[in-house]
Amino acid sequence: MIGDTYDIVTTALGRLRTYIRDKYLQINKDDLAFCWIEDFPMFEQDPETGKYDFCHNPFSIVKG
Repeated sequence: MIGDTYDIVTTALGRLRTYIRDKYLQINKDDLAFCWIEDFPMFEQDPETGKYDFCHNPFSIVKG
């Protein structure tokens, strides 16, 4: 179980995910794989300034 601010939790879980991947999965670096992401967040809040900024290209199609 993990609990803290959104940024800390997502960073920690991301590191855990890559650790598990590297330790238990055999990945061929030459493979090319695609994924489809739905409902990707459009904005995120900067913890230092408190202002919202784009998470990715603002001209891509977003849902919502």
